[in-house]
Amino acid sequence: MRLGWARVWALVLVFGLPVQAHAQSDVTKAQALNREGTAAYRAKDYALALEKFKAANALVPNPTFDVNIGRCHEKLGQFAQALVHCKIALNATSAIGATRATAKKCVDRLNERLTQPTLHVKSSPPGATVRVDGKPVGTTPWSGEVEPG
Repeated sequence: MRLGWARVWALVLVFGLPVQAHAQSDVTKAQALNREGTAAYRAKDYALALEKFKAANALVPNPTFDVNIGRCHEKLGQFAQALVHCKIALNATSAIGATRATAKKCVDRLNERLTQPTLHVKSSPPGATVRVDGKPVGTTPWSGEVEPG
């Protein structure tokens, strides 16, 4: 069966426009959420900014939103989550140069903060079992690297 151009265009208009309108609607909503998130971030309401940027990213995934999410997590002291989002942005093939540069700075900053701390444990008398996360790691006096948190 051969369709004429008029019928093809009619099918495109009937079935194509709602998809495009929906996609544009999501973009418009994401942009509005991004503006709200930016305003909240500037007002130092990082929890609200995080909520807005996450909602925008859920509608239209974007490396810039991931950087913004990462920066909010960083301000909230949630460094591991911040690192995840900054790495997502850094590795996104669609990231523009400025976004990639900001993500790289974020990753570098967070990597410094997330170095594993060294724990030193002494007891009197010596010889007590040292447990980290419920697992024995040695006896006192003991020193070793532990996961943050």
